[in-house]
Amino acid sequence: MSEVLLIPHEGITFHVTYKIDPDNVNKFIEALRPAWEATCNIPECIYFDVFHFPSEPGTFRITEVWNRDMKWIEENHIAKDHYRQYRDIVEPIVLKREFEVLGRLQKWSIVKKEYLSESVKTKE
Repeated sequence: MSEVLLIPHEGITFHVTYKIDPDNVNKFIEALRPAWEATCNIPECIYFDVFHFPSEPGTFRITEVWNRDMKWIEENHIAKDHYRQYRDIVEPIVLKREFEVLGRLQKWSIVKKEYLSESVKTKE
């Protein structure tokens, strides 16, 4: 059986789905990288993953898991310079954005180490 990490924190998860003109995908990814790095360094962000839809070029989903509530995120993350810089670059090239906030149930999350084995970054 795979080793499993239990994530006991309550908090929120949010998903943001972006539809970008395929001609602007590289611009989107270039803007996302520094925002991703800065967000990963915030201790309250306990998971951050970026997905693309292979059948829909230009469609991405960002998933972030936080051990804080949305009010804290708005005051301590969205207000930061790295997020503002990302938003300023991305907003003009976004064709559509969908945002979902989900409440997390305590002790219902796992991450198998294999999932993280090819990750750019893992933190204790």
